[in-house]
Amino acid sequence: MPHTSPNILPDKYYLDYFEYLLQFVEKQYGGILNDREWQFIRAFRSLSEEGRCLFVRLLNRSGRFFRTQKLTYQEISDLSQTLDELCREGFIAHFCADHEPEAPEVLDLFNKPELLAWLPLLELKPAGLAKLKKNELLLYLLENVPFSSLHDLLRTREPVIRQAHQEEVDMLKFLFFGDLYGDMTDFVVRDVWDLRYESYDEGKFTPQFFTRKEAEDKYLLSKTYQQFKQLRETQPAADIYDWFINGIAAQSGWEATAQPVFDKLALRLGTLLEKNGLPELALRSYQYTVQPPSRERQARLLHKLKRYPEALAMCDQIRLSPQNADEKYFAIDFSKRLENEIARQASRKGTSKALRKSTTELLKSSNAVRVSATFKYQVEQGVIHYLSEQNQQAVHTENHLWCSFFGLLCWDLIFDEDQQAIHHPLQRAPSDLYTSHFLDKRREQLEERLAVLQHPEAFTQLMQRTFTEKYGMGNPMVGWHESLLELVLICYDRVKPEPLRKVMLEMAANLRENTRGFPDLFAWSDTDYCFIEVKSPNDHLSAQQLYWLQFFAEHGIQAQVLRVEWEADEDSLKTEQTQAD
Repeated sequence: MPHTSPNILPDKYYLDYFEYLLQFVEKQYGGILNDREWQFIRAFRSLSEEGRCLFVRLLNRSGRFFRTQKLTYQEISDLSQTLDELCREGFIAHFCADHEPEAPEVLDLFNKPELLAWLPLLELKPAGLAKLKKNELLLYLLENVPFSSLHDLLRTREPVIRQAHQEEVDMLKFLFFGDLYGDMTDFVVRDVWDLRYESYDEGKFTPQFFTRKEAEDKYLLSKTYQQFKQLRETQPAADIYDWFINGIAAQSGWEATAQPVFDKLALRLGTLLEKNGLPELALRSYQYTVQPPSRERQARLLHKLKRYPEALAMCDQIRLSPQNADEKYFAIDFSKRLENEIARQASRKGTSKALRKSTTELLKSSNAVRVSATFKYQVEQGVIHYLSEQNQQAVHTENHLWCSFFGLLCWDLIFDEDQQAIHHPLQRAPSDLYTSHFLDKRREQLEERLAVLQHPEAFTQLMQRTFTEKYGMGNPMVGWHESLLELVLICYDRVKPEPLRKVMLEMAANLRENTRGFPDLFAWSDTDYCFIEVKSPNDHLSAQQLYWLQFFAEHGIQAQVLRVEWEADEDSLKTEQTQAD
């Protein structure tokens, strides 16, 4: 668990982190670095220590342009001399005519009063312009003042520099973290708060990319996805579709490491096109991927476009190989709807048979309990109170209990360094955790581990040891709290070993999807237990919740849905009586 007070880092901690990153990438990915990246590494190491410090300081700031008068670092004794060194060695460049496309970023370095002070120098009258917002003033200057005039003004009044080698640095950081989301601050967070993560044998780290193409494909698509997020804020959806079709979608042969990013881009674009009333274009976008919810959205769009046979064929395709519970139950329910509409059209009748979704059918047929309306905003607590009056203990566990059960039981299998899924020391989970490869690569070890469920003493010792040794350590499957171990052992004591084994295997087959949707409550007595999904009067049952309820029923795990009906409290009754009188 984190300390109550932060650790103090050494003065040049940031340089240590960056130099570690370079050494790591050189060792792991030296064979796929290009000439420019190698040249950068050698040139960086040839800088003075203060030169390296200042360059990394600039790297860790936002943006690429900086006002030199705003730079001040105590550990750099002569800032002017160090800036000269970086400029001489090509690590920074002074603002010049070549930077005209980036003029908006440069002007944004200055606040509104500073920009207004320029107006007389640019032979502009401040009257009227002072009322503009900063972004409006920036736009006015860019549209009405020649770039050469802005450039001359800045050159004489205040030096502005631009950092170089951004492309090389971005790729080196991408190789280290494996994505664009990792940041040098991850080192800081780890060390300042002394966070506990699983420790790894650095000799067993494996590259995430084995070829240059693997790295470049994922890097390019990741950058493209970032560009898409910017475009959707300013550009028409149809234009973004053209950008996608004529650019990334026109290419083929993406490496497997990059495919998930492409799939996400196609899905997000489809969603954007749907929201903007462009169903045909959305349909085409979804057709670039089979990742959920692509096929569901295609079926719904085909239905909207009155292409019923195609929509029904898509549902049939999903039913043959659903990728998650949402797809499974959607295909079942939507097929019925489509068949009903096709039959209605064929018979030319004006009415159709009312259909209920699978989730609705189960919810309507479930038991109901009356709970005081004082729990209207804490419905699960209301049912826990109701159960306590029936001499049952109950806790709100939802996904937490089952995920933590799995995480504690399979801890060493999750972080197994021999599975080629641990790539750098800041990794908080294996890269294959939420993929089908997780179970494929560990099936034999997992089956062996699950055999311990048949041996209560060995199981209890294993869980106690893991809980004690790992308490507070980062694991995406485990939510730590003091009563966790007790709760897991109560669950183990109530549920038979074979059903527990089935649940663990089902979770392992798809940890992305099958770690959600578990019932809200775990209730038990000395002789019995039950997992309970609680639904308030206006709540609905999700496909994933239905999935686990049916799975539990199939494998002999006691579970049910309880519908809550509100019972007026005494104050409400008095108010109603007063109003009636």
